[in-house]
Amino acid sequence: LMAPLHELLDGQYRQWSRTQMYQSGPDSLLADTLWNEAGFTMLLPKVYQHRTVDSVHIFRNDNPTPTELIRQIAVTWRSPIPEELDQEKLLAWRTELTEGYYIYDHVVDLDLAQTRRLQLGDLILEELRAVWSNPPDDLFPAGGPMILWSVPCPAQDRHYMIDAWLYAPGRDKYQYVLQLETILNTFRCRSEA
Repeated sequence: LMAPLHELLDGQYRQWSRTQMYQSGPDSLLADTLWNEAGFTMLLPKVYQHRTVDSVHIFRNDNPTPTELIRQIAVTWRSPIPEELDQEKLLAWRTELTEGYYIYDHVVDLDLAQTRRLQLGDLILEELRAVWSNPPDDLFPAGGPMILWSVPCPAQDRHYMIDAWLYAPGRDKYQYVLQLETILNTFRCRSEA
């Protein structure tokens, strides 16, 4: 009975988490704009702020205050699709992203890292879950879970990198990781160039 009970309670918690996340409403206008102007889409809650620099799209929710909670997702791509993009090269690309576009640099701790291959519609992608932190010499120590996606989109001749991370000191992080997963699972890229 434990497995079915766990599935029931976890399913209810996941549904509650998604409902909490979209209390401000889904930002359909942003999703449509991204599709028409950038060639990809994601459905984010309206409370996320969006900014674009070069070909880097950053979506951030730091409500109620960034000292208590930050949820951030960055989407960028390389074109043409690189011939080889192994984990080391992907993490080097993420380091370029954090150093160039994030407020604080990130260091990735791979001690507890998990990787897996996922299918999202017609897309096959690689996922890396690990822990990020600010560099050891940083005056503001911070860290938390991260989810990194490597998504080839052959029809666009683009290889997307999607970086989702969380900062929630002293809080249960499961709810927020579920919310990031929910947003990531709405990602789509154009099937036509």
